[in-house]
Amino acid sequence: MARLIRIFGFAALALAVPSSAQTYTEIIREGDPLPGGTGEIITRIDNVDINSSGDWLVQVDTDAAVTDDFVVLRNGVIAWREGSSIGFTPPVGKEASYFIDAVDINDAGDFMFISPVRDVGSNFTDGYVLVRNGVTLIETDVTPCNAPGLPMGAIYTRIFEAWQNNNGQILVGGRVDIGGGVEKNILLRIEVDAMGNIVGELKLAIQGETLPGPNHVTPIEGFSFFKGRQAINDNGECIWYVDDDHTVAPGSTLSDENLYITDAAGVNALLYNEADPFPTDLAEVFDHFSTVEVDLNNSGDFVFSGFDRGPATDDSWIFKSIGGVVETIAREGDPVPASVPGTWSVSGVGFGGVVPISNRGDVLWYLDWDDPDTTIDSGLMLNDQMLLQEGVSMLSGFALESIPNEETEIAMSDDGSFVILEVVLDGPINDLDAVYILQLGFGTAYCTTAANSTGVSGELFATGSISIADNGLVLNASNLPNLAFGYVIVSRTQGFAMNPGGSAGNLCVTGSVGRAVGGVIANTGLSGSFSVTANLMAMPQPLGPVVVASGETWNFQAWHRDAVGGTPTSNFTNGLEITFL
Repeated sequence: MARLIRIFGFAALALAVPSSAQTYTEIIREGDPLPGGTGEIITRIDNVDINSSGDWLVQVDTDAAVTDDFVVLRNGVIAWREGSSIGFTPPVGKEASYFIDAVDINDAGDFMFISPVRDVGSNFTDGYVLVRNGVTLIETDVTPCNAPGLPMGAIYTRIFEAWQNNNGQILVGGRVDIGGGVEKNILLRIEVDAMGNIVGELKLAIQGETLPGPNHVTPIEGFSFFKGRQAINDNGECIWYVDDDHTVAPGSTLSDENLYITDAAGVNALLYNEADPFPTDLAEVFDHFSTVEVDLNNSGDFVFSGFDRGPATDDSWIFKSIGGVVETIAREGDPVPASVPGTWSVSGVGFGGVVPISNRGDVLWYLDWDDPDTTIDSGLMLNDQMLLQEGVSMLSGFALESIPNEETEIAMSDDGSFVILEVVLDGPINDLDAVYILQLGFGTAYCTTAANSTGVSGELFATGSISIADNGLVLNASNLPNLAFGYVIVSRTQGFAMNPGGSAGNLCVTGSVGRAVGGVIANTGLSGSFSVTANLMAMPQPLGPVVVASGETWNFQAWHRDAVGGTPTSNFTNGLEITFL
């Protein structure tokens, strides 16, 4: 059963500046029964992913026999299982082998994974398949690789990692046999139609070839096919790592690693060579790229986590490039963001195994600082705001013992509205591994609130989407009296008026105020809450509804009826400022 925890702003974490609401929902815990009534118990959690609708994937291990104990759950239902054909049609005489890789669910709900396969009844893996929506796209040692530039008869012999976008394109890191017993690692972008057929293959890079770029003068030696070191966006643009062969003249270990960008047309361009000046400190140069983490959003913005060649006390960086403008998020040795309690400095080497960037440009990252109390010296950050702190944050009544920082432990949806994370809780006897979904509220909460008849202040937070094109903003009011009518008001202008018209609360908007956003007068029912979906094509205003434009900032607040000591009155939630995309 899912366990719901609401955290508004950062008050529940004893942190600094309130920003927006977050909802934490526990979906799986080590020791839980495996869904489906099998009688098995979950013994380990291995891999997670989530999309912009909140659909999720979690790979778990159970106490079943070792031949069928690995399982992938999709929204709580078994979607793949070792030793079976659940989730795909195995090759003839084969079944799923242990521990799949690259569990991936996109915004269209396309479920993709790399599964090892074995002979039925065997314990020996002898091949791999790349599967999407139950259809096998690539089977090793069987499927031909028809990318232009490869010899006829080339065959896929290994699939290491795969990344999909929302438009039928998949970035694949694998290996191909090009004939004569020669195998080479390769990075490709493949196109898939609605029926699951591969309809296009584009070679981005292969071992032994030389790529464009002033520093890239020797053949490719290899790649680093890990989840956080490559990415593809919905335009088909890709960011990826490649290592040159420094043993070939004039190669050098100081300039043999590169990051590339591939555009939608499939043209490769050098982004950074490890000998380039560091973009946020031109006095430094990049260090190695083999352990960097990167991500790319639909605007072509990217995030980079890696190192310069300076002293070990300040050589770790994380920065993002938004519209070509580079912005430092954190640097080792610098003061921690203001949302972190205390006057500490950023420490540690690197910032975790993945650094997701949303289509809004928000970056999720792991922070470690130099507090001598190492039980509370790390946090999960969204931009400069701390979402969770090791040893301080409480989930399901237990203190958070460690912050997720590995590529299999955390993922963020493309739109930035959901995060799925595997955490370790400090249980009463033993540590507890659990998976939570964090729903991030949009916008910035503002304005002083007054407690309503429940004894606490009403809360307004936003979910869904702040994209004009999506027209999917949902405004959620909670901590309200039961069975009370209410609606959401809106204005372009913030204000403050205490007890307007005899209300027990504070009005946080002024100017041209529209009422009943979404055309809804709601009732809180027995939950003490309500939600309305705003129509961005018809935002209420005194002179009639208006269309919200990209870049505009609007301010929302929920009004509701109330009664204090039997006397009818009303009250308000906090104000919520939202800038639309």
